[in-house]
Formats: sequence, C-alpha cells, structure tokens
Amino acid sequence: MQTRRLRRIVVHDLARSLLAVVHPNSRGARMHTTDALKAALKENLIQRGLRALHGQLAFVHRGRIVQLAVDESLYRGPFVTVLEQGRIVREFRAHDGTYDWNAIANAIVDVAEGRSATHGRSGARTGAEGVNRKLADDLKAMLGPGASPLTIEPSAATPGRVRVKLSEIELDPLAVLQLFAALARALPEPAHAH
Repeated sequence: MQTRRLRRIVVHDLARSLLAVVHPNSRGARMHTTDALKAALKENLIQRGLRALHGQLAFVHRGRIVQLAVDESLYRGPFVTVLEQGRIVREFRAHDGTYDWNAIANAIVDVAEGRSATHGRSGARTGAEGVNRKLADDLKAMLGPGASPLTIEPSAATPGRVRVKLSEIELDPLAVLQLFAALARALPEPAHAH
C-alpha cells in the first residue's frame, strides 16, 4: 500500500514537471520562468560589480538604489525593466534566449549617476509613454514582423493609444470599400461643429 502511494506521488510530480516543459505558458511554468530570470539577473549583475539589496530586486551603485522589475507579457515572454523613482527607464527582452546583461548593468549605472535616458521631445518621460510603448510593442508582436503594412508607434499625447500608419498599397475597389468600413468602425466619431 505504501509503495502504491509513493509511486502515485512520484508520477504526479513527474507529470507536473512535464506539464511545465510541454506547456510553457502554464501558470507554474511562468512562475518558474520569472523566478529563474530574477535569480539569473542577480547573479549576472553581481558579477558585473553591482551590489544586490537583500529581499528586493534592486541594486546599489555609488550609494543610490536602483529598482528593477521582472514581468511577462502574453505574447513576448518575460522581460526586465529598470526603474527610476517608479518610472520605467528601459525595458530589456531576451534575444535568441539570452539577455544583454551588460546593457542592463549600464542602464542601472546610468540611473544611479543621473544619466538615465528619460528625456524625450517634451522633457521627462511620463508613465503613459512607457505604457504606450509596451502597448505598441505588444501589438507589433501580435501582428508578427513584416506581416502587416501597418506601422505602429506609441502615442506621445494620449495614454492607452497608439499611432498607426498604413503604408501605401495598391488595392482593388472592393478591398478599398472593406478598408473604409473597417476604419469607420475603428475611428472615433468626429466632433460636429455647431
């Protein structure tokens, strides 16, 4: 009886570990992925001379504490963000399965030394620009590279919006009418002059 119970426990644990391998988007696998990324992040940044704060995902350089965050988007997987006073300064994603640890370390040093790249055309980057950038990147990832004649960029003025440009394309008359109908449904109503 004890052997059966032990065998059932071993099979159950094996099945759970295989589920994480076969279905990488399962909840347990996501937790493992972000936890593994946090551990790798600490290890690699410590190797590059940064001091990790205990109990936090933050590093110290020249007495200044710089926080990081690890998150995961549905379509593009886990990513690392470097924060300055709670605002996203830089976002890093894996390329071919690896992260650019030197670039992450340099971003932390830049924030700590007050050289963060948070200045755009209109001064300091607002939180909305970071959100809009993420939204634009996620939309581009959903459409796939080169799969669409649309250019998607974050809106600099309106939170939760993106700018969309359609490249010049040749269409038959029916496709023009279909495009017009789709745009009419997607575009906001114009303000009527009284």
